Amino acid sequence: MSSGRGNILRDRDLLHLLVDYEDFLERYGFAKAFYVDYLFLFTPDFRQAFEYDIDLQLTEEVFAMFESGKPNVHYDFEKMVVDPAFRNAVEELMFIHSGSVMWRKRISARVDEIRQNLADSQR
Repeated sequence: MSSGRGNILRDRDLLHLLVDYEDFLERYGFAKAFYVDYLFLFTPDFRQAFEYDIDLQLTEEVFAMFESGKPNVHYDFEKMVVDPAFRNAVEELMFIHSGSVMWRKRISARVDEIRQNLADSQR
């Protein structure tokens, strides 16, 4: 679609699905940027109640350390309970997560619909 050669597709239903999918991905890009910016607003308050003794980058090594029990993680559960900023951050981060999951499910549904159209057209 981005090459501008969508007119070579004879199947108009497929063309419509692909145009819709491309438009949806563009809108998702704006939503994702919003979610990422919003995420960083609440991360400091969320991180106030726990600390790690390692720099957590999501790598295979970090996951392996968690599985082996090596990283030293300290949670301040009392602070989590009484700190309104922490509780608000949790609520906002859950909102971000839910919104992101909703977008991803809708993307997957569109991909499934395109795949189904392609499968039907080959019969």
